[in-house]
Parts: sequence; structure tokens; C-alpha cells
Amino acid sequence: QTASRMAETRDWDGSWIHAVTGTEQRRAASDRAALRGELARQRLAELREGVWLRPDNLPDDDAGSSANGEVVWFVSEPVSDAVALAQRLWDLDGWASEATNLRHSMGRLIGPLEEGDRSKLAEGFVLSASVLRQFQADPLLPTQLLPSSWPGQELRSQYDRYDAAYRAVLKGWFREYV
Repeated sequence: QTASRMAETRDWDGSWIHAVTGTEQRRAASDRAALRGELARQRLAELREGVWLRPDNLPDDDAGSSANGEVVWFVSEPVSDAVALAQRLWDLDGWASEATNLRHSMGRLIGPLEEGDRSKLAEGFVLSASVLRQFQADPLLPTQLLPSSWPGQELRSQYDRYDAAYRAVLKGWFREYV
């Protein structure tokens, strides 16, 4: 969650990393699902079965780990339009829409939380969990591949303020009841 919240990336040179899955031996469905989950956690997207890719802009320790020889890794550049490829691989409009909805929800709660309204703790907890899930779903693409109105940084900035207000109210509640 901390890494997703920070959204750390590095400069992008236009290259993409590819992961091609498969072994000579058949694997159990649970093993295949675990590998798919790991590749998705590393923010790769599946172009077609067994072929995963993403722009090579994440810190080196984020991609290529824990695949246990089940993946062959490549670095390349797409010949076609990289922006169109990113839009094909990730639902950027859906992510942006949900981020905007979450920003509106936080906007409704920030004021009451900053005023110490403890009645907003339950709703605020659910909202915090939703925002953290949204951060984890952020593909962390280079800005060159994102729509100009991408709300990722605004969501993170607003969440910092929201989280500080929420934690202050929660701390007060704990002091009183625990």
C-alpha cells in the first residue's frame, strides 16, 4: 500500500518490458493463477494469453521478481502507437472515472473530519480502503501515455490531507474509548 500510495516511477526511455509465461511442464490451475496475480501485482497487463507487458518505468526491483523460472523476460519498444497500446491494455478511462468519484467522496468528508466529527469514522474507513485499492490498480504509466487530465496525482494529494484528518479523529476516538 505504501508503494502504491507513493507512486514511485523513474524516467521512461520508451522501452517496454515483456514477460512471456509458460514452461514445458503442465502447471496446476492454482499455480497459473498465482503467477498471473504476481504479474498483475507488478503492474504488467496481459496482451494475450501468456504475454504480459508494461512500459519500463518502474523501479528495477518491481518487475521480474518471484517468477521462479516460469517467465522469460524481454525489453523492447512497440512499433505501433504506444498510447493506443496503453489504452488497449488498461482501462484508463475507468480508472480516471473512479478516481474522480473517490475525490468527490473525500471532498464531502474532509471538512467534517477536520472538524473532528467522529460519526464519519465508519464511512471514512470504507472510503480509505477504496482509495487504497484504487492506488493499487493504478498502472503507474509514464505521463507520455496518460490522458492529459489524469487524476492520479490529485487523488494522492487529496488523500494525504484526508488521511491526516481521518487519523486525527481516529486517534481522538481511541484516546476516549480504549
